[in-house]
Amino acid sequence: MSFPIHAITDFSRYQEDQIGPVAVIIGNSLTLNAADFPGLTFTGAQIITKAGDYTSILGKPIYPSKTADLAASRILLETALHGNGIIVNTIANGNLVLLTKSGYPLTQPHVPAGPLPKALFKNIVSTTNPGEIDFTINTIPHAKGYMVCYLESAIAENDPHKWNWAWFTSASGLLKGLKGSVEYKIVCVGLGTDLSLSFSDPVKRTAQGS
Repeated sequence: MSFPIHAITDFSRYQEDQIGPVAVIIGNSLTLNAADFPGLTFTGAQIITKAGDYTSILGKPIYPSKTADLAASRILLETALHGNGIIVNTIANGNLVLLTKSGYPLTQPHVPAGPLPKALFKNIVSTTNPGEIDFTINTIPHAKGYMVCYLESAIAENDPHKWNWAWFTSASGLLKGLKGSVEYKIVCVGLGTDLSLSFSDPVKRTAQGS
């Protein structure tokens, strides 16, 4: 199983002064190339507005609710970037020309180089945000990244190769865009340079409802 180059959809590890400029690039690119990406949840202009709102709060002098305001604005921005990113990846399906036109930062393709040990979730819990699960995977030597595969528990398919998936550059992150109050079966795997994948045992978690 190989995964083509694709747009990054997890922006939770971006520094607070990095995510705004990156989002503006994405927003401008999606506006310029709107015809290539029909059906986006958020327009490029809306992304730019959310980025502007976030950056505006970031640049203000300290005030009592600044930390909370900044966090709330960032959630809105990350949610928009994540949702659009999934659609971009679906449309592009590994097409580097389309991916580049989206303005999203891109992953690197995974190439083969030796099987990795089986991955394990060290921690995986629902957050207080609707449709979001926080996870930490055991660090695997030589892993180039980590993939989390997920599917609603009610769906009978047991092969993680056929589940939804999200790619992460680090062993911890936030799985977003899940249906609230719906149980999911979730596995993780380290990605290296070998095409064989050693998935974790599945765990079941239910994300917070709205």
